[in-house]
Amino acid sequence: MAQNPFESPKLLLNRGRKHLDDLKIQGRAFADSQPYARFRDFDSETGEYIHGVRVTTCAPMDLALIAADVLSNFKSALDHALCASVATLDPSAALNGISFPFGASLTHYENARRVGCQKVAPEILPIIDMAQPYKGGNDLLWAMNALTGINRHRMLQAVALVAENGFHIRQMISPAKGFSIMVPHWDRVKNELIFFRTADPDLAYDLDVEFFIAFGDVEIVGGKPAIPVLNGFSYMVEEIIGAIEAQTTIIASRP
Repeated sequence: MAQNPFESPKLLLNRGRKHLDDLKIQGRAFADSQPYARFRDFDSETGEYIHGVRVTTCAPMDLALIAADVLSNFKSALDHALCASVATLDPSAALNGISFPFGASLTHYENARRVGCQKVAPEILPIIDMAQPYKGGNDLLWAMNALTGINRHRMLQAVALVAENGFHIRQMISPAKGFSIMVPHWDRVKNELIFFRTADPDLAYDLDVEFFIAFGDVEIVGGKPAIPVLNGFSYMVEEIIGAIEAQTTIIASRP
């Protein structure tokens, strides 16, 4: 029995999801290892002491490698979906040059589509157009391709440890002088979370800080939690593959 050409993109999607599961486990283990330390700095301009936590250990490069595998599988799954459509409708067609188009703008996308989709059935093109895989259309889908390009051609885009609003004070002994609890402020440059300003250097407290891995300085997704972003990519890729397969089946069933 001949293999369904659409098994290939689905296998790639599932492989990407397996890598994503690995990233969740290893990322959580790193965040739970408490790779940070409390600090107290003096602000000479206000005469206050600043209390917070600062990340002291860089995220392992293995996390970036796993994220790169996730992205590569998802991007390849889209390319394979178009190849599967072409192969289903014309088994003798050569599949070289077929690629799912992306663009830094609508115009750039349209040019990429003309080049990469010459062999794709006209009825499939509206599915790609509806996905809007260009900057200014579906920015997240564009970012997926941009991240994949960074990983392929330059240094891997590292993931970082970020904390923005996840902390819980279990116990506090108020200082002799006044203090203020700030809205937590995460400084991405210094990798530190600031949450207290006091006039007294001595402030006793016990707290939990919730960290998560995030993409580094990348447009659209920079500083955002990596796992939800990659999950979003997964769902979008699955939806596009499903739509291409369904439309291809309709075309193939015509007399």
